[in-house]
Amino acid sequence: MIHTGTALVYHVPWKGGVSLRSQSHFPGKKRRVEPSWPPDNLHPGDPIVLHKLNAGGELRMRYPGRIINCTNEQLRILAHWTETGTYRHFSMRRGDPVCEHFFPGHWHNLLTLWDGKSATLRGWYADICRPPVLRAADEGWLLQYEDLTLDAFVDPGLTMTLIDGEEFRQCTLPQLYSWEIRACLDAVCRLAELSRRGRGPFAQVPKRFRARRINDRPSRSHPK
Repeated sequence: MIHTGTALVYHVPWKGGVSLRSQSHFPGKKRRVEPSWPPDNLHPGDPIVLHKLNAGGELRMRYPGRIINCTNEQLRILAHWTETGTYRHFSMRRGDPVCEHFFPGHWHNLLTLWDGKSATLRGWYADICRPPVLRAADEGWLLQYEDLTLDAFVDPGLTMTLIDGEEFRQCTLPQLYSWEIRACLDAVCRLAELSRRGRGPFAQVPKRFRARRINDRPSRSHPK
């Protein structure tokens, strides 16, 4: 059962990156973000490398992307899928475009998945993860986030399905503090509320993918 009561206030001191202070909220609550996000010298089209880590901080995936835009609410990155495959709730082909959303202070990301041939929306995939760390790097920018194994898929009809709940319960929960568990449940509540209402990244999504002026074709592999 997911508790939807009082909000939890927490502070995450990240070393060497943007320090994010937020009020992790259940639907209807506002969060606070330090003015250091976004960095003043971050621009659309900038190259970025993403590091996906596990709950213990070990690197699981490294892939490039290009920044679409960044506001105080979210960072959007364009990448492309590298492996053709059928997953639990969707299929992807090599080269299919992916728009990745990262939210400062929130414990989830969101991937908007597109069919590269028909340019139609496949749905959204979310990782429950620790808040992202963004810093300048030799490649342009580096973003790191720690995946906590619990995932969600939202189909184009805005129906949300949780994935890997048993793995989260058995493998990840024992590694987390109680406040981190609350933050994960908060993230699930936020995703469910936004998808149910068709708000945030789920609002006004075009029915067809529109190519942007980004020359490179960065790659994003499958969610594991």
